[in-house]
Order: sequence, then structure tokens, then C-alpha cells
Amino acid sequence: MSLEWIEYVGLTFNFLEVAWKLVRGVIKFVHKIIKTIWNKTEQDVRNKYDEVKDEGENFKIAFILRINGQNIAKRRKEVEASLISVELDKLDSLIP
Repeated sequence: MSLEWIEYVGLTFNFLEVAWKLVRGVIKFVHKIIKTIWNKTEQDVRNKYDEVKDEGENFKIAFILRINGQNIAKRRKEVEASLISVELDKLDSLIP
């Protein structure tokens, strides 16, 4: 083997090593970009899920309060009606 051939092989290996490092660097860079986008998207999805979950809990609480309010109003009307009937009964008993 001649010296030129050895130099050629050495330069080729150096070139391949530099090219491989460049490719690895590009792959790492692209990986970081994709990972950043993925994490941001995943965090956005989690935030949206938590937001919807909170809205669902708020709706559930509001619905329960509304039902309780309706039940209280209904009971109030029943009590008022019974008081009125009791008072009318008392008045009826006073009239000879």
C-alpha cells in the first residue's frame, strides 16, 4: 500500500466521523424540538382536561344547589299552605 492510499483512507474515515457527528447533532436537535412540542402539546391537553373536569364539577355542584333550592322552595310552599290551612281551621272553629 502506498502512502497516498493510507492518507486517502484516513481522510475518508475522518470525513465519515465528522459526517456522523454532524448527523447525530442534527438528530439530537430535531429530537429536542419534537420533544419540546410533544411536552407542550401534552401539557395543553392535560390543562384542557383539568379545565373541562373543573367545569364538570362546577356544573354538578350548581345542579345540586339548584335541585336543593327547588326542594327548599317546594317545602316552603307546603309549609305556608299548611300554616294557612291551620289558621283557617282556627278561624273556622272561632266562628259559631
